[in-house]
Amino acid sequence: MRIDEYFRNDIQAGIIPELVLPLSEKTGCLGETVSRLKQEHLEIWWDTPDRFPLLNRKHSFNQQRENEKKINPLVNRMCRYLEHNQAEQSCSQEMVRDPFLQPKDFIHQLTDLIGTPINEQYGEGFIRASRIFLEKVRRFDPGLIIEDAYQAMRNIWIMNSLQISMGLPVDCTDSMFAYSLLYPYTDNLMDSRFQSLENKIRLNRSLKNRLEGRSQTCHDELEEKISRLIGRIEREFPRQRFPEVFQSLLLIFNAQIKSLIEQQHSGVPYLRDILAISFEKGGSSVLADGYLLSGRLTPKQQSACFGWGSFLQLSDDIQDVVMDKKNGHMTIFSQTVGKYQLDRLANKLLNYIARMMDMYLSDPKIRELMELSQNNFNILVIEAIGKNPELFSREYVSRIETYSPVSFSYLRKLRKKLIKRLKKKKRLIADLDTVSAGFLALTSRLHETGD
Repeated sequence: MRIDEYFRNDIQAGIIPELVLPLSEKTGCLGETVSRLKQEHLEIWWDTPDRFPLLNRKHSFNQQRENEKKINPLVNRMCRYLEHNQAEQSCSQEMVRDPFLQPKDFIHQLTDLIGTPINEQYGEGFIRASRIFLEKVRRFDPGLIIEDAYQAMRNIWIMNSLQISMGLPVDCTDSMFAYSLLYPYTDNLMDSRFQSLENKIRLNRSLKNRLEGRSQTCHDELEEKISRLIGRIEREFPRQRFPEVFQSLLLIFNAQIKSLIEQQHSGVPYLRDILAISFEKGGSSVLADGYLLSGRLTPKQQSACFGWGSFLQLSDDIQDVVMDKKNGHMTIFSQTVGKYQLDRLANKLLNYIARMMDMYLSDPKIRELMELSQNNFNILVIEAIGKNPELFSREYVSRIETYSPVSFSYLRKLRKKLIKRLKKKKRLIADLDTVSAGFLALTSRLHETGD
């Protein structure tokens, strides 16, 4: 299918220009699988209730205050390190010695405070994989800014969780590294308001050709880096033996193209199924994660990866709702802002997360992973509500706040404090939730709150 077919009505109406970049047709049977999984999970979403969710742990006013007192010195410790290294913005050797990745007591203190403790097996494995990833980044591209490396490391942690659920050793393989690093190289450019649609089309045409296995000449340094990363995947998973690995990469490529055009689309909302595009993008992304871990997936593993990706995408969307609205990016949350309060959508998302966990992480051997993951994702959603309380009813904010380990007013003050301290030299850590998922979720995405 070509983009000019997918968006035929908009092209005829003159809403978007006619484009010549085709969606990849080399997705094989996996393309049909993704279409089926998307429909199945959309039906689950619509069947998920929007009543207030069953959340695990309430925090009294006094407990929140005690947590805040304990978090303050840890935040100060973090800021002192970051301020000391303000001048160092690239992935130098110093970055690999980041204190987040070394003292075990630091990470355990943070996660214990918010009720998402990490056991030794998970903690050690995640920290080791993070170190390996950062060292690979330093060797591959020492000029990559820290913010982009941390953004990519979020995907490493998702893949580490999948490794545990699939019974694989927690590690950071070359394919994991390569796929995760493609995010800052491609996604940030795709989301940028300062890049023309033509530039985005050119990069995507080059990426598509490379993913399909075509030889081509690289026209700039970015294309050359992307080609080298895909080469690492090819060495670990030869195309002839593992065709579904590259079909999965082309499927996330197709989903990103559809999302890209949707971002450029300035027409009336609801003319197209925005939720379906979000599910396809999120589900395909984690499906590719799964294939890059083992080369092949069972039908159950395919479903689990797609389901995981669908709620990860929605969790990102509720976190990004204000910026998406500002930038004209359409999600189910940004579409709703200004028309209705987001209470019921947030409830539905929290209930959907719980349903996905029950469906796909029910094995008693990984029950601890399920509980840890669900608590962390719940906190991400709760933190998004605390960050933008004006988008929800006053009663809802008050009720959901009792499930936050710290008060929402403290979160807002903490975010302002971090922005002030970390922006002295125009440097922000874009995703502080990458290493200690729970605590850092409370202070994540600082760049969205102050330009």
